[in-house]
Amino acid sequence: MSMRLKKLLVIATIFIGLLSPSGLVYADDSQLFGACKTNSSTQSSSICQDQGTNSNPANHYIKVATSIVATLTGIAAVIFIILGGLTMITSSGNAEAVANARKRIIYAVIGLVIVALAWAVITFLTNRLIKT
Repeated sequence: MSMRLKKLLVIATIFIGLLSPSGLVYADDSQLFGACKTNSSTQSSSICQDQGTNSNPANHYIKVATSIVATLTGIAAVIFIILGGLTMITSSGNAEAVANARKRIIYAVIGLVIVALAWAVITFLTNRLIKT
């Protein structure tokens, strides 16, 4: 296994360990909406009005933005995989062109995996930390 891959696995393991449920800090409604009860100027805000409901506009915006970025990145990765395949097919046995095409495909797949993992982490965090 290459040294770069080992470093990547160590970093991913540490990152996943930090995101374990035991490391998360939860706040209850009294901490989140304390200003709604004590400050009369904030009682009419949309956040204070949503206190008893399960809707949170921040959660919606985060999910929409994450979905858009993941979709665009997925489309770009598929395009790069197709271009790498076409380059490999049309390389006419040129070893350098085949190596470049292989690198392009590998990097596109790695990028796709990273985006999928980032999307999963963001979805997990928004579901656990922000009321939906």
